[in-house]
This record gives sequence, C-alpha cells and structure tokens, in this order.
Amino acid sequence: MHFRSDYNLGYDVDYAVRKFYTSANSISNHSHFASEISKLFLLETYCLRLISYRCEALNYNNKQLNRLNVCRNNAYRKIFRMNVWELVKELQLLCERLDFKHIYNLKKLLFLHKLVRIDNPVPKACYDMFSHSVEFTLLCYSFYIALDSAVEIRSKVFSAFHHIVNSR
Repeated sequence: MHFRSDYNLGYDVDYAVRKFYTSANSISNHSHFASEISKLFLLETYCLRLISYRCEALNYNNKQLNRLNVCRNNAYRKIFRMNVWELVKELQLLCERLDFKHIYNLKKLLFLHKLVRIDNPVPKACYDMFSHSVEFTLLCYSFYIALDSAVEIRSKVFSAFHHIVNSR
C-alpha cells in the first residue's frame, strides 16, 4: 500500500493500478491456450487482491473507485476479447461476479459485520464511533442492510448489483 500526503493523508491508487495491469498482462501473455474461465480464475486469484487489498479500511473517493473499477473491467474485456465500448456488467453478472464498486462495498460491510462481533473494547469503540458517521449510514442504507448476517450482506449486495445491471 502506498500513501500520499499533501494537505490530507490519502491512498495512492496509481501504484496498485500499475501492479494490477502488470500482473494481468503477464497472466494474459502466459495463458494463450487456457479457457476464459481459467484466465478469469487466475485474474481474480492473483490480480484482484492487488487493488482490493485492505480496501475495507480505506475510504476511496469516487475518482479512485472509478479508476479501480475501470481496471477490473478492462481485464474482463481483455480476457473475453471485448471492445472498449461494450459493457462488462452483464458478463460479470453471468459469471456470478461483482464489479469493483460492489466488491469494495461488500468487503467494507463484511469487515463491519466482523467488527461488531469482536469482544475487544477498542474495536467496539471504533465501530461505535463509525456507526454514527454519514458514510456508515449511506453504506447501510444503499443496500438496506442491518449487519445481521454475512449471508444476508452478500445476498443484498449481489441483489443490488443484479438490479443495477437489469435496470439498464
């Protein structure tokens, strides 16, 4: 993880994006005869973690989140030989995958779900402070989630993605 500091402390996504494209190109160049699903598995196993590492603890702005989403979409386009103007969301839905924005929200919600259940008073205090923030309220409200169970969280995030894809 690379942080940048100027007026505010922030996370530098450029480094993660470069690493992602480097490893995605390497997988693409060394797997000419593999099936698309095999390439997708390799991409998610080795490359996705480069842009999603500890993203639940970071607060990306919209520009950073869109940039990371574009990375993932471009990898799908390369694997499935799609043009730049073709939408990837339908393909992701058919492969039972999420776009990066929903992966980010899912990881954040699952992290909060685990944080609620810890017996340590320090993480509980952190959760209590964060639960009063606007970010927390918007996150839970956008998926209609009460952080009851991890299965429910996954289901609601996938349902929200399914709804976005089908509403186009």
